[in-house]
Amino acid sequence: MHELNSFPNLTLPQAKRRLRGQILTLRDRLSPSEIRAKSQAIWDRLSGTDLFRNANLIFFFLGYDKEVQTKFMVENALSEGKRIAVPRVLSDREMAFYEITDLEGLVPGFRGILEPAPGLEPVRERPDLILLPGTVFDEKGGRIGYGKGYYDHFLSDQPAQIPRIALCFDLQVLSHIPTEDHDIRAHRIITEKRIISCP
Repeated sequence: MHELNSFPNLTLPQAKRRLRGQILTLRDRLSPSEIRAKSQAIWDRLSGTDLFRNANLIFFFLGYDKEVQTKFMVENALSEGKRIAVPRVLSDREMAFYEITDLEGLVPGFRGILEPAPGLEPVRERPDLILLPGTVFDEKGGRIGYGKGYYDHFLSDQPAQIPRIALCFDLQVLSHIPTEDHDIRAHRIITEKRIISCP
C-alpha cells in the first residue's frame, strides 16, 4: 500500500512526506518496552557483524523519542574500545561529528537530540562505519529521513565505499519507496528481525 504508485497524483517530495507521516504514525504506537526490546535485538545483530567488529572509528547517531535507542549501544561500543563520534547540527543544512569518550557533557540540541557541547573540534578522519537513522527505508537501501537533509548533505562529502548501516524497526522497511537523485542509500539495514544487504 506504500508503493510509489499509491500516490499517482503526488510529486516525489509530496509522496515522501506522505510516507514519512504514515510510517511515523505506526512507529509512534510502539510502547517503551517494545522499543527497548527491539533496540536490544538490533544491537545484538549489529555487534555481531564483521563491519562492526572490525571498525575502529564509528559514526553513531543518538536515538531520540521513538527511534531505535542507541545510547546503550554507544556505551557498549566504548567499553569495547571503539572510538565513537556523534553529530552536532551546525546550521540549517550542516552537521559535523565529534568524538566522545562517554555520554556525560552531551546537551540537548536540534529537536532536543543530545549532541556534543560547542567548543570541540570535529573529527577530520574518515570513519570505518557510519550508522544511519531515518523514518522509512526500502530493501534496496533507499532512505527517507526527517526532511532536513542533514545526512544526505553530510554523506555526499564522504567516500562512497565507507559502509553505511541503517538502524530501524522492521515496520519502517518497505519493498520500495520513492527516492530522489540526492538521496543517499544504505549498504545494509538492520532491524530487530533481519539484516538486509542492499544491492
